[in-house]
Amino acid sequence: MSVRKRLLRTAFRDAVFARAKGQCQARPADTRCDAVAMDAHHIESRDTAPDGGYVESNGIALGSVCHERAERDQHDPRGDYRPGELRRWIR
Repeated sequence: MSVRKRLLRTAFRDAVFARAKGQCQARPADTRCDAVAMDAHHIESRDTAPDGGYVESNGIALGSVCHERAERDQHDPRGDYRPGELRRWIR
């Protein structure tokens, strides 16, 4: 991994976690997940986003279980953790 990419990834994770104050931002069915954030998840595909998606507006802090669900639902139009819902949960 290049130095530039490593710096982008670190800055992305730090910014997403700071915005979330270290907490999972998932709000499925308008409930709140109380997990500690473990992953800075890319909301939209890194393949189509600027800087490989490593921009704060393309990230959401998620706990491990919620991150797995977000990965699963990424392409499911009926999933609770699809990109549009993830964007709505960012506070």
